[in-house]
Amino acid sequence: AIEAGQNIPNPVVQVMAIKKIQARNAQNQQDRFRLVISDSQFYQQAMLAVQLNDLVLQQALSTYCVIQ
Repeated sequence: AIEAGQNIPNPVVQVMAIKKIQARNAQNQQDRFRLVISDSQFYQQAMLAVQLNDLVLQQALSTYCVIQ
């Protein structure tokens, strides 16, 4: 798999959870989203870049969706 150094040309994962992380300070007013993604064998947590927040807010990226 990927962690063993294999090249997977088109990996497919499923979003298992999305959690909104609220900004803590006045300098950073943008909320972030933490994702839990799975390839059906392993799972990994990831932070979504703030530039992609609209994907979650417009529900283009949602829990249980499959992404490639």
